[in-house]
Amino acid sequence: PLKEQMDAFYSGFIECTVYREECSTFGKKASTYGMVMNSHSTILMAEKRPFSNYCIFDTTGGMDKKKHIATLHRYKNMYTLKKKNKENSVICNYRYDTSSLLASSNTNKKQTPARSLLIVLYNMHSTSATSSKENIYDTILLSSIPPIELPNGMLLADYGGRVTAVSKKNMQLQTQLDGDMVAQFGRVGADAFCLDYKSPMSALQAFGFALVQMDF
Repeated sequence: PLKEQMDAFYSGFIECTVYREECSTFGKKASTYGMVMNSHSTILMAEKRPFSNYCIFDTTGGMDKKKHIATLHRYKNMYTLKKKNKENSVICNYRYDTSSLLASSNTNKKQTPARSLLIVLYNMHSTSATSSKENIYDTILLSSIPPIELPNGMLLADYGGRVTAVSKKNMQLQTQLDGDMVAQFGRVGADAFCLDYKSPMSALQAFGFALVQMDF
Protein backbone atom coordinates (compact mmCIF):
# COMPACT_ATOMS: atom_id res chain seq x y z
CA PRO A 1 0.00 0.00 0.00
CA LEU A 2 1.14 3.57 -0.70
CA LYS A 3 0.89 4.65 2.95
CA GLU A 4 3.20 1.84 4.09
CA GLN A 5 5.69 2.74 1.36
CA MET A 6 5.69 6.40 2.44
CA ASP A 7 6.01 5.48 6.14
CA ALA A 8 9.07 3.38 5.28
CA PHE A 9 10.46 6.16 3.08
CA TYR A 10 10.31 8.72 5.90
CA SER A 11 11.40 6.39 8.70
CA GLY A 12 14.46 7.48 10.63
CA PHE A 13 13.81 11.20 10.21
CA ILE A 14 13.97 13.58 13.16
CA GLU A 15 10.99 15.93 12.87
CA CYS A 16 11.54 19.56 13.84
CA THR A 17 9.90 22.94 13.49
CA VAL A 18 11.73 26.15 12.66
CA TYR A 19 10.16 29.51 13.46
CA ARG A 20 11.04 33.10 12.67
CA GLU A 21 10.37 36.08 14.93
CA GLU A 22 10.81 39.80 14.36
CA CYS A 23 12.05 41.92 17.24
CA SER A 24 13.38 45.42 17.80
CA THR A 25 16.84 46.11 19.19
CA PHE A 26 17.87 49.72 19.87
CA GLY A 27 15.14 50.91 17.54
CA LYS A 28 16.20 48.61 14.69
CA LYS A 29 14.29 45.59 13.42
CA ALA A 30 16.04 42.25 13.79
CA SER A 31 15.15 38.62 13.12
CA THR A 32 15.64 35.62 15.38
CA TYR A 33 15.11 31.97 14.46
CA GLY A 34 14.51 28.91 16.58
CA MET A 35 14.59 25.15 16.03
CA VAL A 36 12.19 23.02 18.05
CA MET A 37 12.66 19.25 18.13
CA ASN A 38 9.71 16.89 18.61
CA SER A 39 7.44 19.69 19.90
CA HIS A 40 9.69 20.34 22.89
CA SER A 41 11.63 23.47 23.80
CA THR A 42 13.91 25.36 21.41
CA ILE A 43 17.28 23.57 21.10
CA LEU A 44 18.99 25.95 18.67
CA MET A 45 18.52 29.67 18.12
CA ALA A 46 19.99 32.09 15.58
CA GLU A 47 20.27 35.85 15.55
CA LYS A 48 20.57 37.56 12.18
CA ARG A 49 23.31 40.16 11.88
CA PRO A 50 24.04 42.57 8.99
CA PHE A 51 24.88 41.18 5.52
CA SER A 52 23.08 37.83 6.05
CA ASN A 53 25.40 36.66 8.82
CA TYR A 54 24.03 34.60 11.69
CA CYS A 55 25.15 33.76 15.22
CA ILE A 56 23.86 30.36 16.31
CA PHE A 57 23.32 29.41 19.95
CA ASP A 58 22.76 26.17 21.85
CA THR A 59 19.66 26.77 24.00
CA THR A 60 19.17 23.29 25.44
CA GLY A 61 20.02 24.73 28.87
CA GLY A 62 17.45 27.49 28.51
CA MET A 63 17.39 30.88 26.79
CA ASP A 64 19.08 32.55 29.77
CA LYS A 65 22.03 30.13 29.43
CA LYS A 66 22.38 30.12 25.66
CA LYS A 67 25.84 29.27 24.35
CA HIS A 68 27.31 30.67 21.11
CA ILE A 69 28.37 27.55 19.17
CA ALA A 70 28.51 28.49 15.47
CA THR A 71 28.38 31.22 12.86
CA LEU A 72 26.87 31.24 9.38
CA HIS A 73 28.34 33.63 6.80
CA ARG A 74 27.14 34.48 3.32
CA TYR A 75 29.25 35.46 0.32
CA LYS A 76 27.18 35.92 -2.85
CA ASN A 77 25.46 32.55 -3.50
CA MET A 78 27.48 30.57 -0.92
CA TYR A 79 27.06 30.15 2.83
CA THR A 80 29.67 28.74 5.22
CA LEU A 81 28.82 27.23 8.61
CA LYS A 82 31.66 27.34 11.13
CA LYS A 83 31.94 25.99 14.64
CA LYS A 84 32.79 28.48 17.36
CA ASN A 85 36.15 27.00 18.40
CA LYS A 86 39.83 27.88 18.18
CA GLU A 87 40.09 26.60 14.63
CA ASN A 88 36.72 28.03 13.48
CA SER A 89 36.19 24.62 11.87
CA VAL A 90 34.05 24.61 8.73
CA ILE A 91 31.34 21.98 9.15
CA CYS A 92 29.17 22.76 6.14
CA ASN A 93 29.07 24.70 2.88
CA TYR A 94 25.83 25.58 1.08
CA ARG A 95 25.95 26.77 -2.55
CA TYR A 96 23.01 27.86 -4.69
CA ASP A 97 22.62 27.72 -8.45
CA THR A 98 19.61 29.59 -9.82
CA SER A 99 19.89 28.37 -13.40
CA SER A 100 20.26 24.60 -13.53
CA LEU A 101 17.41 22.95 -11.64
CA LEU A 102 14.34 24.12 -13.52
CA ALA A 103 15.08 24.11 -17.22
CA SER A 104 11.74 22.61 -18.22
CA SER A 105 9.06 25.04 -19.35
CA ASN A 106 6.25 22.86 -18.00
CA THR A 107 7.46 23.05 -14.39
CA ASN A 108 5.14 24.67 -11.87
CA LYS A 109 7.38 27.30 -10.28
CA LYS A 110 5.04 27.70 -7.31
CA GLN A 111 5.36 24.02 -6.42
CA THR A 112 9.08 23.47 -7.05
CA PRO A 113 12.22 25.26 -5.88
CA ALA A 114 13.41 28.05 -8.18
CA ARG A 115 17.05 27.23 -7.51
CA SER A 116 19.21 24.19 -6.88
CA LEU A 117 21.33 23.72 -3.79
CA LEU A 118 24.55 21.79 -3.27
CA ILE A 119 25.67 21.07 0.29
CA VAL A 120 28.98 19.65 1.48
CA LEU A 121 28.92 18.16 4.98
CA TYR A 122 32.22 17.95 6.84
CA ASN A 123 32.00 15.28 9.52
CA MET A 124 34.83 14.76 11.98
CA HIS A 125 35.73 11.19 12.97
CA SER A 126 38.68 10.22 15.13
CA THR A 127 41.10 7.80 13.50
CA SER A 128 41.35 5.68 16.65
CA ALA A 129 40.20 5.60 20.24
CA THR A 130 43.61 6.76 21.47
CA SER A 131 44.44 9.26 18.72
CA SER A 132 43.61 12.95 18.80
CA LYS A 133 43.99 13.20 15.02
CA GLU A 134 40.86 13.50 12.93
CA ASN A 135 39.85 12.56 9.41
CA ILE A 136 37.26 14.55 7.48
CA TYR A 137 34.62 12.60 5.60
CA ASP A 138 32.72 14.65 3.04
CA THR A 139 29.12 13.97 2.10
CA ILE A 140 27.58 15.83 -0.82
CA LEU A 141 23.86 16.58 -0.82
CA LEU A 142 21.83 17.91 -3.74
CA SER A 143 18.36 19.39 -3.97
CA SER A 144 16.06 16.83 -5.58
CA ILE A 145 13.75 17.40 -8.54
CA PRO A 146 10.12 16.68 -7.57
CA PRO A 147 9.28 13.09 -8.57
CA ILE A 148 5.53 13.39 -9.15
CA GLU A 149 4.25 14.56 -12.54
CA LEU A 150 0.63 15.65 -12.67
CA PRO A 151 -1.59 15.17 -15.77
CA ASN A 152 -1.10 18.83 -16.74
CA GLY A 153 2.69 18.36 -16.79
CA MET A 154 3.36 20.13 -13.49
CA LEU A 155 5.90 18.65 -11.09
CA LEU A 156 5.05 18.14 -7.45
CA ALA A 157 7.08 16.95 -4.48
CA ASP A 158 5.67 14.66 -1.78
CA TYR A 159 6.57 15.83 1.73
CA GLY A 160 4.70 13.08 3.53
CA GLY A 161 2.02 15.46 4.80
CA ARG A 162 4.55 17.61 6.65
CA VAL A 163 4.39 20.66 4.37
CA THR A 164 1.06 22.48 4.24
CA ALA A 165 1.75 25.59 2.15
CA VAL A 166 3.08 26.24 -1.36
CA SER A 167 6.39 28.11 -1.27
CA LYS A 168 9.59 28.48 -3.24
CA LYS A 169 11.34 27.82 0.09
CA ASN A 170 10.17 24.18 0.08
CA MET A 171 13.01 21.79 -0.73
CA GLN A 172 14.19 18.21 -0.30
CA LEU A 173 17.82 17.06 -0.20
CA GLN A 174 19.30 13.76 -1.33
CA THR A 175 22.79 12.28 -1.30
CA GLN A 176 24.75 12.61 -4.51
CA LEU A 177 26.07 9.06 -4.17
CA ASP A 178 22.87 7.01 -3.97
CA GLY A 179 19.95 9.47 -4.08
CA ASP A 180 18.84 8.73 -0.50
CA MET A 181 16.72 11.57 0.86
CA VAL A 182 18.21 12.97 4.06
CA ALA A 183 16.38 16.27 4.67
CA GLN A 184 13.34 18.30 3.77
CA PHE A 185 12.23 21.82 4.59
CA GLY A 186 8.87 23.43 3.91
CA ARG A 187 6.42 26.11 4.94
CA VAL A 188 3.61 25.33 7.38
CA GLY A 189 2.68 28.91 8.32
CA ALA A 190 3.56 32.56 7.75
CA ASP A 191 6.72 32.29 9.86
CA ALA A 192 6.84 28.57 10.61
CA PHE A 193 8.49 25.73 8.70
CA CYS A 194 8.95 22.00 9.10
CA LEU A 195 12.51 20.65 9.08
CA ASP A 196 13.12 16.91 8.92
CA TYR A 197 16.59 15.38 8.74
CA LYS A 198 18.55 12.23 9.39
CA SER A 199 22.14 10.95 9.34
CA PRO A 200 24.62 11.97 8.01
CA MET A 201 23.24 15.45 8.71
CA SER A 202 23.60 16.80 12.23
CA ALA A 203 21.06 19.08 13.94
CA LEU A 204 23.38 22.05 13.49
CA GLN A 205 23.92 21.37 9.77
CA ALA A 206 20.16 20.90 9.28
CA PHE A 207 19.45 24.19 11.07
CA GLY A 208 21.96 25.86 8.74
CA PHE A 209 20.02 24.42 5.78
CA ALA A 210 16.83 25.99 7.16
CA LEU A 211 18.50 29.38 7.67
CA VAL A 212 19.93 29.57 4.17
CA GLN A 213 16.61 28.52 2.64
CA MET A 214 14.86 31.37 4.46
CA ASP A 215 17.60 33.85 3.57
CA PHE A 216 18.49 33.22 -0.08
